[in-house]
Amino acid sequence: MDGDETLPRVVFLVLLVLRCWFFTRFYNSLSLCSIEITFLLYSFSTLFLNAMFRHTFLTLLREYSPPSEVEQMKRDQTIAFVEAHTDCFRRELLTGHVTGSAWVVNPKRDKVLLTHHRKLDKWLQLGGHCDGDYDVLRVALREAVEESGVFDIIPVHPDIFDLDILLVPERRTATVFEPEHWHYDARFLLLADDTVPLQITPESNDLRWVPLNEVERLTEEESVLRMVRKVLHH
Repeated sequence: MDGDETLPRVVFLVLLVLRCWFFTRFYNSLSLCSIEITFLLYSFSTLFLNAMFRHTFLTLLREYSPPSEVEQMKRDQTIAFVEAHTDCFRRELLTGHVTGSAWVVNPKRDKVLLTHHRKLDKWLQLGGHCDGDYDVLRVALREAVEESGVFDIIPVHPDIFDLDILLVPERRTATVFEPEHWHYDARFLLLADDTVPLQITPESNDLRWVPLNEVERLTEEESVLRMVRKVLHH
């Protein structure tokens, strides 16, 4: 456990113990004062937990040194967004939310695993919503496994590899309305065996290992091509 995370975790545990004690001590009497105290402890500890989780991701963001002014600007915007929204990891935040992506390369690092996204109709890296999970690297790993069927995927390192902010267009179906919103996307460099069979999910039209020098034939997305350059020049 990192030193800067020890105190917040200890404080949260103390609050949790106090909350449980007040609830069990005064549950039978159900006095107004005990209910209010229990509710306040619950609310405060929940807010503290959210702040602690955001602190972990904010540390990753602040330790990331973007190689370009464009990415520096996006890092600063992402930091501001996370600081401003306690529910930044939840898709229910309709203005935008944090997402986790996986830039999966093979052991030789000359191929990348890309998906042709069914909804966006683009070749992109694997990834998806956090759905409340503050550990964005864990999100990237989970999404990579779910979207590829490859279980043996590991991080090359735990630091952020790339950052982007994406505008997702409005989507309407017979049962769903999803307004236009932003994805504050943190990408991580992962490693997988390119000889393992792939499994295409309903979210994809296609899934394949693409040689890095051929990615530009499939997409003009600058953030994707930027990650190609990062691997080639690493």
